[in-house]
Amino acid sequence: MNLQTQKTFASLADGGHRRRHRPRDGFMTGRSESHSTEAPDETSGVRCLMAPRHTLRIGAWNVRSMNEESKVEQVQKEFNRLKMDIIGLSEVRKTGYGEEALEDGDTLLYSGRNDNLHYQGTGLMMTRKARSALVDWKPVNERLMTARLEENILIFQL
Repeated sequence: MNLQTQKTFASLADGGHRRRHRPRDGFMTGRSESHSTEAPDETSGVRCLMAPRHTLRIGAWNVRSMNEESKVEQVQKEFNRLKMDIIGLSEVRKTGYGEEALEDGDTLLYSGRNDNLHYQGTGLMMTRKARSALVDWKPVNERLMTARLEENILIFQL
């Protein structure tokens, strides 16, 4: 098979359309991309996060405190404005650990100190779609938590 035949065959294999390379966010913006889908998985009813043509947006933010309800609302407003799916939060400053259901179906997971001091703390904010794919999460200490999602995604939040 010569070079021209190979190019023609490759063109026919992708439906006759040449795929264009798109630059990806990530390195300079702090956002990493994967692919997600809106369709539920037939076997478990859980929504798949990874599929072609859909972007999974993950970010990180040092919020400097989410101890007050107004700060949680402010962070959620920015989270939705940026159309993020999952965002790792630093310096949450909540005590203990837990899961909070937020407006619009978003979820806040957090891990903080156990001595009622509002220092340190880490968290994850996620959309309803990302929450439905959450398999397990573990608050390790006030500086570290892990979350395991469907599709073999493991997130460590420091």
